[in-house]
Amino acid sequence: MGQRVFLKHILHMDHPIMHRTWFPFILVGLTLALTAVIFAWQEQDVTPARVQTQEVHEVPTSQEYQQEVVSILAQYQQDGDAQWAYGALVETWVPTDAKAVHLDLVIAFGKLVAGDEVGRELLDSIRASNAWLNQ
Repeated sequence: MGQRVFLKHILHMDHPIMHRTWFPFILVGLTLALTAVIFAWQEQDVTPARVQTQEVHEVPTSQEYQQEVVSILAQYQQDGDAQWAYGALVETWVPTDAKAVHLDLVIAFGKLVAGDEVGRELLDSIRASNAWLNQ
């Protein structure tokens, strides 16, 4: 009998009014709900409907690239719109062997758009070192 009294005292069951607390049940319920929400959210992100496909684009040949750039430069010579030429060059697909000259052209037109006359000198220098640009 002494052991029962001790357990009642430890468990606070010797109080005349004993009330139950719902806190442990609420805590477990909220934990389970949060776990279910996180699991559902992660499953939603990997569904095929959310996977975005990228458009495959063929890189042009060197000759196609050169024709495109020559037409951009011809349009620039006609209307003097450096902003348009810069945008057109940025959107142009570039073959591996033309990356250096393309970067130089983009930089030159970027300087022209910014109002820097060094861009004009750079463009003349690029044209002098690449005969195909003068077609």
